[in-house]
Amino acid sequence: MSKLMAALARLATDHVGDGVEPNVFFVTDRAKVVTVTRDRGVAYAHWRRLSARWPRVVCALEDRFYGVLADVGPRSDGDPTLVVRDETSVRPADVH
Repeated sequence: MSKLMAALARLATDHVGDGVEPNVFFVTDRAKVVTVTRDRGVAYAHWRRLSARWPRVVCALEDRFYGVLADVGPRSDGDPTLVVRDETSVRPADVH
């Protein structure tokens, strides 16, 4: 893992869901941070592209205020089938 990727992974680990401003959005692809931005639209568009792949692959959109906003991951009932969960419509666009 490059130094930059390791730094992004540490940043995401330390800040996702911490509730501190400014809000920052993180997009992960197969548990690796691929986008860090303050622009919700950019982050959401990137996650949507990743979530549309077939076969499905684990990816997520997370932020500092809420944690996971949307993801592709295993079903909650233990079934390994990957499902898309998108809660962005129930989260405020910006919290200041």
